Amino acid sequence: MHLLINTAKERKPDQTIAVEVRSFNLRALACYKKIGFIEKDRYRKKTLPGEDEFIYLEYSEDIIVIHSKRNTFRRIAKQSEDLRYIP
Repeated sequence: MHLLINTAKERKPDQTIAVEVRSFNLRALACYKKIGFIEKDRYRKKTLPGEDEFIYLEYSEDIIVIHSKRNTFRRIAKQSEDLRYIP
């Protein structure tokens, strides 16, 4: 995943790296959040089988991800001198 992010940054440095995930896809959401994506929006969208809820996430380099031994993680925003927890 980091290879894809680095490649995207090299090819389009001025573009936002974003993904759209269905809200029921908890594994994908956890994966994206674990590497630094931040939820920016939730919305409903028509799909072939009907309407569903989607979550829009953007990658942020201002996030430090801290992993623990239990596969849980905390996201902390880099703010000049201090660090602040993001749930």
